[in-house]
Order: sequence, then C-alpha cells, then structure tokens
Amino acid sequence: MTTNKSKESVLFDESTFDHLINCRDIDNLIIKGHLIIEHKIDEFIDNHSIIKTNFQNHKIGFNLKIDIAKVLGLFILSEDLFSALILLNKLRNSIAHNLKPDEELFNNFIQVVDSDSSLIKLYKEFGDVTLTNDSGEQYKVSSNHFRFSLCIANLYGRISEISNFTLKELITLKTRKFRIEKERNRKSAPKAKTKNP
Repeated sequence: MTTNKSKESVLFDESTFDHLINCRDIDNLIIKGHLIIEHKIDEFIDNHSIIKTNFQNHKIGFNLKIDIAKVLGLFILSEDLFSALILLNKLRNSIAHNLKPDEELFNNFIQVVDSDSSLIKLYKEFGDVTLTNDSGEQYKVSSNHFRFSLCIANLYGRISEISNFTLKELITLKTRKFRIEKERNRKSAPKAKTKNP
C-alpha cells in the first residue's frame, strides 16, 4: 500500500493558526476559519476527483461540499470530523443571521474537535492569553478565541493528513481499524458460563 504522496502526519498547521490568532474579533475569526476549512475541503475534493472542477466558478454550498467529500472518503477514518464540519457551518451561519455567534454552537464545536486533541485540552484551563506580534506589540486573545483557532488549525491538519491517502487506502485502514476494535471487544466481553447437564 504505497503512493507517491507523503504520509507525513500533519495534525496541526502552524501558519493557519498564526493567521487566525491575529483576527481581532470572534465574528471575523469564525468566518475566516470557515473559509480556510472550505478551501481545504475544495482541495481534498479536487485531489480525489476524476474530473476536476473549480468550485469558485459554481455556487456550491458548504454542506454539499461536505457530502461530496464524504463520498470521496474524507470521513472514513473520522466520523467526528464530519460532525465538527457540520457544527462549523452552523456556527458560521449563526453569525450571518445574528449579531453574535451562538454560544452553545460555539461550545459544541470546540467540544467535538477537542475530544480528539490533547493540545486543545491543555488550553481549556487558561484565561485570556497575551501574545506578541511581529512588531513587538502585545495584545490579549480570549481563551475562546485561542481555542477556536487551535480547533481550526487542527481540522485543517486532519484534512491535510487524510488527503495523503487514496480512497482504497482509506477503506483498507478503516477495515483494519474495525477488525482491531471487533477483536478488542470480543476479548473484553465477559465469557458466558456453560452449564453441565
């Protein structure tokens, strides 16, 4: 099972994180985060499609792109990635229709991504974070802003990592994972006692 593509693990994209952390307000952060992930999904679809298309020339919504990516295997290894992307889209839409983001959606999004990333868990306990920009100026970033930026960078990296595999390789990996889980469950299940006649 080899391809010409590198299978280097990219679970965290630092340049994406740096771009997001410099956003000054949460609305802008969510919109930019959504856009960055949408472009990454476009790239995944383009890399895994037989017929190439430029999504910029078509009015294809985020949910349809997620469905196309699903058919092409993006969520074979990680169903929570699908849930995170749906929540991200709902969060972005909440900004389009309200003056501030839906706090419950925001927390649900972070929780879904967080369940998979110990890096984000490390920052749960912090309050506001003080950062220094390239000019040496210090500025505060709220804990939610910081965690959301980590979540987007995490999703970006996870999609990048999955993009390195062909659909056939993803199915093979999923099958192996299923067999391992099935064997683990079989071994941990209590054995039934047999009665002697």
